[in-house]
This record gives sequence, structure tokens and C-alpha cells, in this order.
Amino acid sequence: MQRPDYTILEDEQLAELIFVSEDRLELEAAQELARRTSLTPVLAQVVMDKQNWLAELPDWWAVVHASYVLGLQGGEEVVSPLLTALRWADAFDCDWVTELLPSILGRLGPAAIPGLTMVARDFTAGWSARDVAMKGLAAISLHSPDSTEHVMRIIGERFMDEGEDRVVRQLAGHVLLDFRCQQYRMALIKFSREEWTFRETDAWYVASLDPEEVEWACDRLPPPGGGRVLSFLRQSKSGEAPPPPPPGQPDHEGPAGE
Repeated sequence: MQRPDYTILEDEQLAELIFVSEDRLELEAAQELARRTSLTPVLAQVVMDKQNWLAELPDWWAVVHASYVLGLQGGEEVVSPLLTALRWADAFDCDWVTELLPSILGRLGPAAIPGLTMVARDFTAGWSARDVAMKGLAAISLHSPDSTEHVMRIIGERFMDEGEDRVVRQLAGHVLLDFRCQQYRMALIKFSREEWTFRETDAWYVASLDPEEVEWACDRLPPPGGGRVLSFLRQSKSGEAPPPPPPGQPDHEGPAGE
């Protein structure tokens, strides 16, 4: 069966596909949408309109497709729409968008830093939106290494601010640890020990950083090309030694990333 030729469609016909394709928009269609800069304003309007995030199926899928296509398109013109998409996706629990936004925003490069910094520092925003913003900042450093010091300082500010929401500090700490920011080594160890103290006095407290794992990770240099994502979901037993590197992996690297 011959595949459709999306290059022959008019802009209006092509844009209509994001509303009617449900979760089956073909890659070739998405690539053609991204290629046409004439459709950037249309896609931007889709993600910036609150009502589209509340739409019924199949129309609801338009915000997901439009977010992905804008990310694929890239450029400074898509920064503002995608920052708005971050807000709406977080507000309406759209995991299809929030889970990929850090990677999408990372590809936009330094142009996205000011907007993401505003979200990361916004005390009125939910912790989950601020988490996406901090991860997006960290992702930018992977594509634009020259920005690493700057973005890690922004994330470090959230971590070091004792007046900050504890959950936001936990999330910022994870990013700093994932990227092995050695300048925060002692602060991370201190924070993780506080976490375990809180856990010992409050059975309901969710400690996010294990002191042993933090020290183990901080003692290993980051691999070339950026940080590694470390999992701290499990909680070590008291006195348990930190996990060794996987078989065949050099000691100077941490656990394998995602």
C-alpha cells in the first residue's frame, strides 16, 4: 500500500491532521508539519489556547502533536509557545507532554534559558512545573556545553535556598547530583543527611536522597558529555554499602544512564 504524500497537502489540510489523527499521526506528517514554518503560528496558537488542553477526544490530541512538532521545528520562535505548553501541560496533568518537555526544551538551546529560569524561580508555580523547568535547563547544557556553569548555578540557587519549598530543593538536588556538580558536593551530603534525620523522626516523610548513595555518586567524576541520570527511588538499609558499578563498567563512572 502506497504511503500518503504529505508534501502535496495545503497548509490547512496538513494542520487539520493534528486534530483528527488521534494518537496515530504518522512520522512523515509530523516532519512535514515541522518543515513548514508557515504553520508555526498555527501550532503555537494550538498549544497556547487553554481550551485546547480541555478539549474532548480526538481534538485533545492536537496539543500533544503540536508540542512535539514545535520541538522538532526548533528555533527562537517556538520558545514562548512551548513555555506556555509547559504551564498548561502541568496544570492539566498531561504526561504525554510534561515527560518529554525537558528533552524538547533542551534542544532549543540557550534561547530557552531566560524563560525556564523564570519558571524555576516562580514560587507560585507548582513543584512539578518547576521540576520540568530545571530539567529543561539541565538538558540545555547537554546540547550547549558552554551554558553548563550558568544553568547549574540557576538550579543550585533553588537547592541552596533554605526558604525554598523542600520538594523543589529535593528535585534540584537530584539534578545537581545527576550531573555530578562537585561544587555542591558537601551541600548535597549535608542535605541528604538531613533527609534521613527527618525520615527517622517522621515515618511519613519521603526522603529523596540517601547519604551513602550521594557520597558514592559524588566521589565519581562525570563521564564525558554531561551528567548521568541516577535512580534514588529505592532506599538503602542503614549500614548497607552503596551499590557497586555494573559488571564491566569502569570505576570512574557511575550507574548507567537512561
